[in-house]
Amino acid sequence: MLALEAAVVLVVAGDAEGYRNLVREMLGHFTAPDDPITAERIAKASLLLQPPEADQGCVAGLAERSVRLGQGDPLLRWFHLVRVMSAYRSNDFTKAVAWLEEAGKTEMPPEFASTRQSYLAMAEHHLGDPDRAPARPREASVAIPA
Repeated sequence: MLALEAAVVLVVAGDAEGYRNLVREMLGHFTAPDDPITAERIAKASLLLQPPEADQGCVAGLAERSVRLGQGDPLLRWFHLVRVMSAYRSNDFTKAVAWLEEAGKTEMPPEFASTRQSYLAMAEHHLGDPDRAPARPREASVAIPA
């Protein structure tokens, strides 16, 4: 989906206004996609920067839709991750940690494990967990072999 790549380019270029316009257009066009990949990609693109509070429900709905439609799909763990990203961006760190802990019970590829550890570190930091949060970045870097 080119919209995700365009969103990344706009964020990296520092064009927050262009990014927000693209996200508004995507959210208006893709309100209820029929496939989990589209729902996941639109939600993910919408979460690169903190979404406006007015959009958080729509983005969370897309993330949940990707999980619901993606049952049995080999990409399901990524659909769950976008749900975590949505909870994190909504400041629901307890829910993000719970979902990430659940995801940790299954075998995962290194790139997923690293992303999971990074989100755990950020969420645990916000929750004030001084024992776990500092170790997560090291765990994330170990998850990806050099």
